[in-house]
Amino acid sequence: MDIEVVFFDLFFTLIKPAYEGKEEDNEYYDLNLSREEWEEIVEDEELYLERALGKIGDPITIIREVLEKYNIEKDEFLINRIAEKRVKRFEKFLREVDRNIIETLDYLSEKGVRMCLISNADVIDKIGWDSSPLNRFFENTIFSCDVGVLKPDKEIYEIGLKKMRVVAENAVFVGDGGSGELQGAREVGLKTILVTHYLGAIRNERIKNNREYADIVVDRFEDIIKYI
Repeated sequence: MDIEVVFFDLFFTLIKPAYEGKEEDNEYYDLNLSREEWEEIVEDEELYLERALGKIGDPITIIREVLEKYNIEKDEFLINRIAEKRVKRFEKFLREVDRNIIETLDYLSEKGVRMCLISNADVIDKIGWDSSPLNRFFENTIFSCDVGVLKPDKEIYEIGLKKMRVVAENAVFVGDGGSGELQGAREVGLKTILVTHYLGAIRNERIKNNREYADIVVDRFEDIIKYI
């Protein structure tokens, strides 16, 4: 590939969201919910779209609206506490990035490859980005909550191409394939690499769903350097 710019997805590509080891340090603990129950609630599609499009702009409001929709009555003190835990958790995994990821990006940077982040994210998802060791590699970062558009909408990739001053033919999108992102990238003319290193049990399903939109599939993140 003759590549000038690499566009990266964030979640399950550069980082893997994780819960804390101690149950009491996680948001669901204060609600007497299981991790699975909390995930189902907090990832409610309608509410996620609102916050990922930037219509809900602060952590406390995000938590309050999630609880209100599911008729979970909690006082403001607890809402603030849950929001604080979620912010802290997301800051942590943006700070504690796998060494292999850093080394691979460092190699690309030294090679002169320019990089841009394109991520579906709400304000909590991105709150630790500025202090993340990933930040220094990226010439531009495009979070959906900042631009008001989500992958796989073509517009978010076009924003990236414009910001990076590159034509699609000279760029590649690297991601885990969630949210139809590879299809969206392909539709604007980007080459695509599907990375599976963080997918675990859903790896085969994700590959099957994205096979027609992936120019290349790699199981090890560092293998992307062979194609860039």
